[in-house]
Amino acid sequence: GLAVATMVEAIIKDTHAVMPCSAYPTGQYGAKDMYMCCPIRLGPKGVEEVIEIALNDEEKKAVATSIARIPAKLKVLETL
Repeated sequence: GLAVATMVEAIIKDTHAVMPCSAYPTGQYGAKDMYMCCPIRLGPKGVEEVIEIALNDEEKKAVATSIARIPAKLKVLETL
Protein backbone atom coordinates (compact mmCIF):
# COMPACT_ATOMS: atom_id res chain seq x y z
CA GLY A 1 0.00 0.00 0.00
CA LEU A 2 2.77 2.45 0.87
CA ALA A 3 4.50 1.88 -2.48
CA VAL A 4 1.28 2.61 -4.37
CA ALA A 5 0.65 5.72 -2.27
CA THR A 6 4.18 6.95 -3.00
CA MET A 7 3.67 6.41 -6.73
CA VAL A 8 0.31 8.18 -6.71
CA GLU A 9 1.82 11.10 -4.81
CA ALA A 10 4.66 11.37 -7.36
CA ILE A 11 2.14 11.44 -10.20
CA ILE A 12 -0.36 13.84 -8.61
CA LYS A 13 2.22 16.23 -7.17
CA ASP A 14 4.53 16.03 -10.21
CA THR A 15 7.56 15.30 -8.00
CA HIS A 16 9.52 13.39 -10.65
CA ALA A 17 10.39 10.88 -7.94
CA VAL A 18 12.81 8.08 -8.82
CA MET A 19 11.80 4.64 -7.59
CA PRO A 20 11.99 0.97 -8.56
CA CYS A 21 8.98 -0.12 -10.55
CA SER A 22 7.95 -2.55 -13.25
CA ALA A 23 8.44 -0.68 -16.51
CA TYR A 24 8.84 -1.28 -20.26
CA PRO A 25 12.49 -0.54 -21.12
CA THR A 26 13.33 0.44 -24.68
CA GLY A 27 16.83 -1.01 -24.75
CA GLN A 28 18.00 0.05 -21.31
CA TYR A 29 19.85 -2.80 -19.59
CA GLY A 30 19.63 -4.69 -22.90
CA ALA A 31 15.90 -5.28 -22.40
CA LYS A 32 13.13 -4.68 -24.89
CA ASP A 33 9.68 -6.09 -25.63
CA MET A 34 9.14 -6.97 -21.95
CA TYR A 35 8.41 -5.46 -18.58
CA MET A 36 11.03 -5.58 -15.85
CA CYS A 37 11.71 -3.92 -12.53
CA CYS A 38 14.11 -1.02 -12.93
CA PRO A 39 14.58 2.53 -11.65
CA ILE A 40 12.08 4.92 -13.19
CA ARG A 41 11.14 8.59 -12.88
CA LEU A 42 7.43 9.23 -12.29
CA GLY A 43 5.54 12.35 -13.28
CA PRO A 44 2.00 13.45 -14.07
CA LYS A 45 1.72 11.12 -17.08
CA GLY A 46 3.25 8.11 -15.31
CA VAL A 47 6.68 6.77 -16.24
CA GLU A 48 8.71 9.65 -17.65
CA GLU A 49 12.02 7.87 -17.94
CA VAL A 50 13.61 4.48 -17.41
CA ILE A 51 16.85 5.29 -15.63
CA GLU A 52 19.81 3.17 -16.57
CA ILE A 53 22.32 3.08 -13.74
CA ALA A 54 25.95 2.09 -14.22
CA LEU A 55 26.52 -1.59 -13.51
CA ASN A 56 29.77 -3.46 -13.06
CA ASP A 57 30.49 -6.48 -15.25
CA GLU A 58 29.11 -8.97 -12.71
CA GLU A 59 25.87 -7.00 -12.37
CA LYS A 60 25.51 -6.68 -16.15
CA LYS A 61 25.91 -10.43 -16.50
CA ALA A 62 23.29 -11.08 -13.79
CA VAL A 63 20.79 -8.72 -15.46
CA ALA A 64 21.43 -10.29 -18.88
CA THR A 65 20.85 -13.76 -17.40
CA SER A 66 17.57 -12.63 -15.83
CA ILE A 67 16.39 -11.01 -19.07
CA ALA A 68 17.24 -14.16 -21.05
CA ARG A 69 15.13 -16.29 -18.67
CA ILE A 70 11.97 -14.18 -18.84
CA PRO A 71 10.59 -15.56 -22.17
CA ALA A 72 10.85 -19.16 -20.97
CA LYS A 73 9.12 -18.30 -17.70
CA LEU A 74 6.30 -16.61 -19.60
CA LYS A 75 5.80 -19.72 -21.73
CA VAL A 76 5.45 -21.82 -18.57
CA LEU A 77 2.75 -19.45 -17.33
CA GLU A 78 0.85 -19.84 -20.59
CA THR A 79 0.50 -23.57 -19.95
CA LEU A 80 -1.16 -23.13 -16.57
